[in-house]
Amino acid sequence: MEILELEALPFLLIDGDDIKDFFTRAQQIPDDIDIITVLGGVNDWNWSVQLGTFTNEYDPVVRPKDQSTFYKGMYRLAYYLKNRFPNKPILFFTPMYAVQESFKNDLNGDNKTIFDYGTAMKEVCAYLSIPCFDLAQNAGLSFKFSTYRKNYCLDNSGSDSGSKFHPNAAGSNIISHIMEREIIKIYEQFGGKWNG
Repeated sequence: MEILELEALPFLLIDGDDIKDFFTRAQQIPDDIDIITVLGGVNDWNWSVQLGTFTNEYDPVVRPKDQSTFYKGMYRLAYYLKNRFPNKPILFFTPMYAVQESFKNDLNGDNKTIFDYGTAMKEVCAYLSIPCFDLAQNAGLSFKFSTYRKNYCLDNSGSDSGSKFHPNAAGSNIISHIMEREIIKIYEQFGGKWNG
C-alpha cells in the first residue's frame, strides 16, 4: 500500500488463492499487526467454490475445519480474525465485478454470480460486526463494459473474450484511493492516529 506508506506482509499478499487458503495465511499474522484487511472472493467465484448458505452454526470451536463452502470458509476466517485480534481493526473488501468468458450470464459452475460471493462476505461480516466495504457497488469500476476494460483492466484489449479479473495501474490507483479512505477510517475508529 504505497499510498498509505504501509508495510505489507509479503507472505500474505498472494494471488491465486481461495477462502480456504486465506485462513492458512491468517494464522501467520504476527500479534503486533496494526490493521488487517482482506480482499477476496474472485477466485472462489471463478473456481466455482460452492457458495452454501449462511447459518451461525459454523462455530469454529465446534467444527474447526469445516470449510466445505464459501460461507463456511468465510465464517471460519472472519471468526478467527475477530477472536484472535479483538483490539485490532479488521476490514473486508468484497470483489469487484469480473468477467469470465466461459460463464453464461456471469453464473459460475455453482450457478452463482460474483455478487453472491460479495453478499456472503457482507452477511458474515455483519453477523460478526466486522466492517465490509462493497467494492462492486462503490468502486465505480466494472469490467462488464468494454470501455472500462480498455482503460482499467490488466488485459486492456476491451474484448469480450477471456477472463477479466485484475485492474491495471490506472484501475489499481482508483481502487487504492477508495481502500485508503476506508482503511484510515477504520484505523481511527480503533483509536489509531493517522499521520498521513
